[in-house]
Amino acid sequence: MGSVAFDQGNSIPLSWGPNKGKVLWVTQDAWDGQQLKTNGMFDCKDFFRYRNSMILQPSIRDWVPTHTFNIEKVDSRQHKPKQICDVLPTAEYSWPAAGIEIGRYVYVQCSEGDGLGPPKSQSLYQLTENDGLNWQVKRLTPKGMTTEHKINYSAGMVKSPDGFVYVFGFKGTGYGYSLDLHVARFKPSLPMQWTFWNKSNWQVTPEADSKARIASGKATVSVAYLNGKYILMTMDQGFVCDSARSIYLATSSSPTGPFTPLKKVYTINEYLYGKYARYYTPVIHPEFNNGHRELLLTYCLNFSGCGVPDCKDGYLDPYFYRIKGIRIPYDMIGL
Repeated sequence: MGSVAFDQGNSIPLSWGPNKGKVLWVTQDAWDGQQLKTNGMFDCKDFFRYRNSMILQPSIRDWVPTHTFNIEKVDSRQHKPKQICDVLPTAEYSWPAAGIEIGRYVYVQCSEGDGLGPPKSQSLYQLTENDGLNWQVKRLTPKGMTTEHKINYSAGMVKSPDGFVYVFGFKGTGYGYSLDLHVARFKPSLPMQWTFWNKSNWQVTPEADSKARIASGKATVSVAYLNGKYILMTMDQGFVCDSARSIYLATSSSPTGPFTPLKKVYTINEYLYGKYARYYTPVIHPEFNNGHRELLLTYCLNFSGCGVPDCKDGYLDPYFYRIKGIRIPYDMIGL
């Protein structure tokens, strides 16, 4: 049946050939519809089917689940065609995130590691579009896109009017409560040749020192572009169930900053059986223009909360493992 419950939730608008107007959604750990029981729940003894997946929405206005299908990978290493990014022999997870389309190719950043720890490696996946659902997939490793510098380039990819693709990454600075935002770039014709901003110039190796950051954030971060502005979305720490549970936005006219001061735009009020639900993975979706000058933001819940069992009567509720969306007026942040 395909992916029916998952986290992450980046969206990549497509314009190539027969896929023009469609949107590719990127998930991390995903449950398959075949795992749903007759009551619409998952068995507590079950586990997600894929470490990642990607689903193709027919248009930005079509939200009928049965109209959206998984793309599949040719020659899957794990013999899981719906798992687009292979899990490496030295890793337990392969979690894709931000991506963009260039011509008939889609490029997606992917973090690779163990457990819930920081990635041990990261890569750039190249997907070749066609008019069906079976796509060719290739793993690339641009020089400098390594984890030795502790920058995870999953925060955002933007095709800028200036002719570059900007890739935003973060480095944690405060035990999961704060981060530094960094930026790299490449030309669309040269996706393997990245350069990295060091606060004054572009260089061939990343500069992970705080002096090279373009902004600071809370626990998690996403970056996108709309109406001539780079938009930063960041959220409070969502896994320890603190009372601070807000979403903040800032903007900049330049990919290297400076950004405006963070503005609180929403407070997350999600509960799991009476306790705070855990939340994470912020994403901005500027392509989903509803005609009311509102920006679509999403985050994900996790099956768990603090001080409460995940399961109820032997079942897991898929509601708590699906993307949640809110809309923020453009005027609130000067868009």
